[in-house]
Amino acid sequence: MKSTAKITGCFRFGGMALIFFLLTPTYSIDGETWTLTGSMTNARRGHTATLLANGKVLVGGGRDDFQNLASAELYDLSTGTWTATGSMSGPRVGHTATLLLDGRVLVAGGQGQTLPLPPIIPTTSAEVYDPATETWTPTGSMQVPRYDHVAVLLQDGKVLIAGGDVDGASTTTSAAEIYDPATGIFTLTGSMNTARSGPKAVLLLDGRVLVAGGGSLASAEVYDPATGMWTAVGSMSISRGGSFTATLLQSGKVLVAGGTGIPGEFSIGSAELFDPASGTFALTGSLNTARQGLTATLLLNGQVLAAGGRLGGFALTSAELYNPATGTWAVTASMGTARLAHSATLLPNGQVLVAGGVGVGTGHLASAELFGPSILSVAIDIKPGSFPNSINLGSGGTVPVAILSSATFDATTVDPVTVTLGSAPVKLKGKGTPMASFEDVNGDGLQDIVVHVSTEALQLSETDTEAVLEGKTFGGTEIRGADSVRIVP
Repeated sequence: MKSTAKITGCFRFGGMALIFFLLTPTYSIDGETWTLTGSMTNARRGHTATLLANGKVLVGGGRDDFQNLASAELYDLSTGTWTATGSMSGPRVGHTATLLLDGRVLVAGGQGQTLPLPPIIPTTSAEVYDPATETWTPTGSMQVPRYDHVAVLLQDGKVLIAGGDVDGASTTTSAAEIYDPATGIFTLTGSMNTARSGPKAVLLLDGRVLVAGGGSLASAEVYDPATGMWTAVGSMSISRGGSFTATLLQSGKVLVAGGTGIPGEFSIGSAELFDPASGTFALTGSLNTARQGLTATLLLNGQVLAAGGRLGGFALTSAELYNPATGTWAVTASMGTARLAHSATLLPNGQVLVAGGVGVGTGHLASAELFGPSILSVAIDIKPGSFPNSINLGSGGTVPVAILSSATFDATTVDPVTVTLGSAPVKLKGKGTPMASFEDVNGDGLQDIVVHVSTEALQLSETDTEAVLEGKTFGGTEIRGADSVRIVP
C-alpha cells in the first residue's frame, strides 16, 4: 500500500494562515476503491440527491460559491455523465427531497433567497419533479415554513415532515405535517414533544419513524402513523447537531454516528445503535476519525460507508466501513477529494456516488466519485442455452456470450467495445460496429447483452476449463465474469 503527501489546503485561524499536509492514498483496500466519474454541471453543497426509479440520480438545489441554486441535474451511471434537467421554481438550500411511490420527487421548504445576507427566510413552498417529463410542478404549500427539517416517506405513500427552523433566527418548531401525493395537500399531524432543527429521521421496519437529535439535543422520539402521535424514547449518549448521520441497518436497528457536539461544535467520533424493540440507544464502536458533515450509506452487503466530513477546520478525504456483525469500524480507501456537506447515493449496481460538497482551499465542488469494488463481478453465460459450453478453437466463426443483468447490475450499461472473452475482443461487423444485441437471455425480465467473439482469437488451450470475460461499463467501471468451457478438437 502506498500513500503520497502533498499540500492539500490552507486553513486560516486567528489571522494566521496554516498550510497543512494530508496523506492522499493512491491505493484500494480489500478490493474497494474510489474512482472519479463525471463532474456535475454546477458546483454545489447542501443539495439533495435522490435515486430515481430509472436508476438515475436527481441532484437539486444547494449552494455554490455565490448563491443558492434552483438548478437540478441528472447523473447517468451508464455514461458516467451529468445533464441539466428542469430547474425548480426558485433556489433552495436546507430543503428536503423525497422519492414518492409513483416515481416522482417531492421537494419541500428550505431557504429561497440567493444572496448570502441575513436573515435566512424559510419557505412553505413545495414542488414535485416528474422524471417522465423532467419538469417541476408546484404543489400545495406546507402549513409551517421550514429550513433544516426532515422528511420521510411513510409506508402508505404519504410523507411526514417535521421540525426545522421557521424564521432563520434559530426559532425551531415541533410541528409536523403529512403530505398526501393524491391530493397535493399538507395537513398538520401531532407535534413532536421537542422542537428540533437539524435532526435526523429514519423509517423503521415496523412503519414508525425515529427522529433524533438536532441542535443541542440528545433526545429522541418515535412517530406512529396509526395514531399521529409522538412518543419519547431513550436519549442518545451525547447531543448531536445536524451534521451527524442516522442509518437503518438490515437488522432493523439504527446506526447513529459522528456529528457536532455542543458546546463548542467539536467533531464527534462516537457511534451508537437504536433498538426499536427496547426504545433505547447503546454505544457501539467509535469511528476511527471523529467527523461532522459526513455521509453514511448502507451498502448491499449490510455494512455502512462513512465518508468525508470535517475534523476541526479540515475537510477529510478519509472513509471507513462499519460492520454490524462486529460493531467495529475499519478504514477503507480514501476519496480522491476532501469534502464535507456532500451527498452520497447508493446506486443499483452497489456502488456509492458521492458528489459536490465543500473542499479544502477549493471552495464548492462539482466533482463526483464512485466507491465500490475495483472490479465488479458479473454473471455471464457462454453459448446461452448450451451445456457443456463446447468450443472448437479451429472451427472459425464466433462464440456468443451473455452478460446477465441482476437486481444490482444493468448489463445494458456495458460498453461492448471494451469486452474480451479469453483475451479475444468482440468481433466487429460492417463499419466497425461490435456484434452485440440486447435480449432477456434467462427469462428474469431483465435485459441482458449478448456479444460475439471470434473463436480463432480465443487465447485458450485444450486444458482450460474456464473462460474469463473482462470489460468496462460506459461509466468506466471494470467488470469481470467467468463460465465453464470444454475445449474440443
